[in-house]
Amino acid sequence: MMDICILGSGVAGSTIANLLSKKHSVHVFDKARGPGGRSSNKRFKTNLSFDHGVQYISPKSKAFIKFTEKLFKKRILKTWNGNHLDFTFEKTWDRYFISGSATVMSLKGTYEGGVDSRSGQNDYGITEAYDHPESDFYNYGLLPNHRDFKANVFGGYDITDNISFGYSFRYESARYYSCQGALPTYYRTDGPTGGLPSTFYGNGFSYNFCHGNIVPRGQAFKGDELYSLDTSFNFKIDDSSFIQINMFNPFNLKGVDQYQNTGEVSAGEVWERYQQPLSYVSPRQIVLEYVKTF
Repeated sequence: MMDICILGSGVAGSTIANLLSKKHSVHVFDKARGPGGRSSNKRFKTNLSFDHGVQYISPKSKAFIKFTEKLFKKRILKTWNGNHLDFTFEKTWDRYFISGSATVMSLKGTYEGGVDSRSGQNDYGITEAYDHPESDFYNYGLLPNHRDFKANVFGGYDITDNISFGYSFRYESARYYSCQGALPTYYRTDGPTGGLPSTFYGNGFSYNFCHGNIVPRGQAFKGDELYSLDTSFNFKIDDSSFIQINMFNPFNLKGVDQYQNTGEVSAGEVWERYQQPLSYVSPRQIVLEYVKTF
């Protein structure tokens, strides 16, 4: 028998600990207050709790599928079909092909993955949201990756044996934004958290309250509808070399792909940068490439 130390009590760490404990002495260490990692449950008060971790899993490997089947039988897991509808198409002719997809969705929840657009979190190891249950107030809603509708079309055409043309078109409906601000005084003293937190979530202005009002996730304002078109021409010189001209956004389509959704940086005051653009669609670019294989 071996003495084994496992760091982290998430799904992977807990599973390994369970398997190894049948033949070895296992000790699990985690920096959080409880086990579960990104699938843990948060408790506060005496009879209130909520799940705010991973929304779903998609087993791909045979080993993982077999593992989840056991959890289904024990009623630990259940099937989630999701609220989305996908259409795909593909057609090929002698010199031409076209392929594409269209998606209608409703992506709601409280968890965005390893990234949290409210606090700027971009590390799976950060437990900030778990340590601040007040950060989850009114946090259920349309997630940043939600779009009412998405469409992608790409294809290509062999003009001659040595010249070909390709294109890619994408459309996304508008993103739904939140308004982040300070936690109102009520929630700091007499609210469900039971008192003033010793530290604030994010920078202190990452809550679903704005200018003293409740603003549930994704209900503040809408961004731009976005279009993109890229094209390319390929000129074959011989069997080992070719020239390619890539034109990104050839019609110089414009749009804002991200807006500022922090509404205040001092309690009760509207921040002047709120709803202002943070980044734009990339402008027209033309790239010339010469490729030679050896």
